[in-house]
Amino acid sequence: MERLPKHYSVLSTIAEFKKYKLYFSNIDKKIVATNESKIYLTKLLSLPASMASKFSDVEWDFNLENPNVSASISGSKLKINFSKYKNIPTGIIIEIKCLLLSILLSPEVFINNRRKAKKKGTTRLATSTILAHIKSGLRFLDTLLKVLKVKLGKEHIEKIYSSLTQIQVIDYKETAKVHSNSYNDDLKQFFSYIQNPHTSEHIFGENISAFDSDQFSWKKRYKKKASNVVMPNWAFDKLIRTASLLVHDFLKTIGEEVS
Repeated sequence: MERLPKHYSVLSTIAEFKKYKLYFSNIDKKIVATNESKIYLTKLLSLPASMASKFSDVEWDFNLENPNVSASISGSKLKINFSKYKNIPTGIIIEIKCLLLSILLSPEVFINNRRKAKKKGTTRLATSTILAHIKSGLRFLDTLLKVLKVKLGKEHIEKIYSSLTQIQVIDYKETAKVHSNSYNDDLKQFFSYIQNPHTSEHIFGENISAFDSDQFSWKKRYKKKASNVVMPNWAFDKLIRTASLLVHDFLKTIGEEVS
């Protein structure tokens, strides 16, 4: 995506988010906000998320800026509905929205830190691919916050939890054991996004707990079907014999002496 002046404006506004996190985390608690924070709140919520959506919308639609995608991708794969993840507090949803916009507008910052990159030097990520990563992460976080509500109580979670920086490694580990969706590449990429140094510096304002998701005991873990990359000995021997006979017959046919 070509970086336009309006994109720099959006990224600049997102970079200010960490200064006002306290007010965003308490939107539903009616904390007294300063005039400065109110101005920023209005500015952030009115940011364009796509040609059809703004930051405050519960659903972001990216179909208009991707008119040439295949029929299998257009539609729901280019939309993300944040209201589906009912266990995730408002503050964390806002963090994820800031993260998603940052990835879309500056993919080069995130792609080199991905757990799995198709090839080095690429600076583009398809919108549908990024959305798949974020949706997978939101499903996991929805499970995680649901587990915490059962463990600590709904009121405590809604009152205290407002940022991913408050979630501990043990919370990720325990959720992995009960999460109903498979641990796959989409979820790996999401974890790489939230652990990216850029995210810590410009969105969270601090580091989240460090963890290696590959080491968790996942309830479901996606496994690719193994392929026989090495030819079995019996097949190799049969092919060699057949090839030798073909070469022998060819040489005899053209009158060559065969040893």
